[in-house]
Amino acid sequence: ELFRLEVALAMQKHRQVDLAKGVAHDVGGELVQAFVGALPYELTGAQQRAVAEITTDLASPHPMHRLLQGEVGSGKTVVAVATLLTAVQGGYQGAVMAPTEVLAEQHYLGIRDLLESAGLAPPQAGPAAPEGMESLFADAAEDDGGPHVRIALLTGSRAEVNFLPPGEAKRSDVEQWIGDGSVDLVVGTHALIQEGLHFHMLGVAVVDEQHRFGVYQRVQLREKADAYDPDLLIMTATPIPRTLAMTLYGDLDVTVLDEMPPGRTPVATSHLVPNTRNLHRVHARIRNEVGAGRQVFIVCPLVDDSDKLEAASATAEYERLQGVFPDLRLGLLHGQLRPRDKDDVMHRFREREIDVLVATTVIDGGIDIPNASLMVIEDADRFGLSQLHQLRGRVG
Repeated sequence: ELFRLEVALAMQKHRQVDLAKGVAHDVGGELVQAFVGALPYELTGAQQRAVAEITTDLASPHPMHRLLQGEVGSGKTVVAVATLLTAVQGGYQGAVMAPTEVLAEQHYLGIRDLLESAGLAPPQAGPAAPEGMESLFADAAEDDGGPHVRIALLTGSRAEVNFLPPGEAKRSDVEQWIGDGSVDLVVGTHALIQEGLHFHMLGVAVVDEQHRFGVYQRVQLREKADAYDPDLLIMTATPIPRTLAMTLYGDLDVTVLDEMPPGRTPVATSHLVPNTRNLHRVHARIRNEVGAGRQVFIVCPLVDDSDKLEAASATAEYERLQGVFPDLRLGLLHGQLRPRDKDDVMHRFREREIDVLVATTVIDGGIDIPNASLMVIEDADRFGLSQLHQLRGRVG
C-alpha cells in the first residue's frame, strides 16, 4: 500500500512539474562566483554540494521545490544568498520571507554585510528622492564599474534599503522600487505577501523556518510572479515531523547540510535541578561569562506571571535579576513589546551594550550573536524539543 501511494505521489509530482511554467536561470554568470570567491572562508563540502544541486534545479525550465535542511550554524544563509544571486544575475528578483520581524532584520543585516564584504553593495546615496531614482542608480553603477546588488527590508513596521542611510527610505518608495525592479533582493515577513505589493520579476523565493508558515502562505508568495512559477527554496534547522511528512508527500526535493564549518564549538548542555545551591552556581557562571567579555541569554516560557501556570516569566525574572546583578547591564525582550522597542533591544545586545538578555522564545530563530556564550533556559519542560534545539543554536 505504501509503495502504491509513493508511486502515485511521484507521478502526481512529475505531472505538476511538467505542467508548471518555470524560469530557466542563467547559471553561468559571474555574480555568484564573485560572491563565493570574496567570502573570507572556504565553503564546506556540504555547502558546495547544496549549491551544485540547487544550480542544477535553477538551470532547468521547471520550478524548483527544494527543502534545505541543516543544523543551526551549518551555513544555510550563504547557500540561500548564492541561490538568490543566481536569479539576480539573470535580471530576476529574489525574496526571503521570515516568520518574525526580528529574524527578518537579522537576515537583512546578514545578507547586507555579506554583499558588502564581497564588494557587491551599491554606494549609499543621499536622502531618498523618488523622482530621481533612475539617475541615482545610474550614478551608483558608474561609481566603480562593478555589479551592485540592491537589497530592501520590508516588515510590518520597517522599510529600509542598502543604498540609502537607515531611516531615509519611505515605505511607499520601497514598495514602488520592488514593483519597478529597482530593488534586486527583498527580505521581509508576511508583509511580502500582502495585497498591493507587486514584484517586477520574482525569480527565486526563499522561505526560512518553513514550519512557521502554512502551505497557502508559500503559494501566495509564489503567486507574486504572474506569468510563471518562481523557484522555491525552503529552509529549516529542525527535522520536525511535519518536514518529514512534506518529504513523504513528495512536494519537495531535499538537500541536507550535514557538515559544520570548522571552528564551531560544540554546545555542552547541562540539566540542573532548581534549588538554591544550583541557582547560586548559575549566577556565578553568568558573572564569570560576563566578566570574560561574553554575553548571556536567559529564556523564560512566559512573558508575565500567570495565575494558572507555575512557570518563570521574563518580566518577573528581569526584575529579580536586577537585584542579583545590580552592576550588570540587563535587557528584556518578548513578543508583546512594540516592534521599535524590540529592534532597539536587539541592536543594543548586538552592539554589546547589554550583558544579559532576559527573553521569551522570540529569540529561538536566527538570532546571531557570536559573542553570546551561555544560555540559561528556565522551566525547560515547558518547551518542545524543536524549540530547545533552536534555542541551543543561539550559542556556541
